[in-house]
Parts: sequence; structure tokens; C-alpha cells
Amino acid sequence: MNGHLVANRVMKSAIDQHLNVKLPLARGSNKLHITVLNDFGLSIPFALPPLGTKSRTLRLLNQTWNATRDRLELEIAGAKGATYDLGAWSAGQLSQVEGAEWTKSSAGRGQIRIHMPAGDGDDYARAKVILHFSAKSSMEHSKTPN
Repeated sequence: MNGHLVANRVMKSAIDQHLNVKLPLARGSNKLHITVLNDFGLSIPFALPPLGTKSRTLRLLNQTWNATRDRLELEIAGAKGATYDLGAWSAGQLSQVEGAEWTKSSAGRGQIRIHMPAGDGDDYARAKVILHFSAKSSMEHSKTPN
């Protein structure tokens, strides 16, 4: 902070990790610079349905990282027969995607296309998408700064 190192701790859970920092603040302006490596993320588009109609938006029901943080399992629900396009940043870290189509684009961005199964019954179908990360990026992703 303000050009000096501060003690911190990475708090990891099955779905995410957060940086925990405790520090005294000086009078006036303070600046904390946090460097993030291999920050992978997904963008799930959302649009409100027209008035009086049912939602067809993709729903993320659960997300779970494995212990080595090289595999992310997503449980999702979406309208039966629908196709959803998710944006992905730092997509170059991915080595394989199961349950969806994956395309890389420029500047580390990518797209994950999910085709929901059709069928009878409820309006929404469930599916599972598994993202596998390269060994190098998962190792760096799980490092804990001092």
C-alpha cells in the first residue's frame, strides 16, 4: 500500500477465491495495488423477457473447482432446445471443454456455446459443462501470494 508490501491471505473455497487484506490507512489518500495473474472469467448474458412471457435466460445453478484448480464444473439450466453463448476472458488458459463448444478469439477472449437438450416436461433442461485448464495456468492460478 502506498508503495509498500502488505500482508495478505488468499481465501479459497470450492467456487471462488478472494484476497483478504488488513491494513492501517494513513490520513489523506491511500493506494492499494493488487496484481492478478490468470484471472479467468465467464460472462453470462442476461435479458429480461418480454412482459407476460417466461424467462429463457441461462441459469448457473452451481460451480465447483477441484482441489488442484485445473477443473471447473458448471451445473446450468436453460430453456429446452435453446443455445447460449458465454463470453470467456483469459480463454487461453483452457485446454479442453466438455459439454459445450469452445472457440478462442483474439486478445485472450473466447466463446463457449452451450446447446441445451430438447425434451418434454419442464420448460428448463439441466446440463453440465466442465472446463479444463492447462497445467501451467492452474498451477499459477492456485499460488498464494505472501
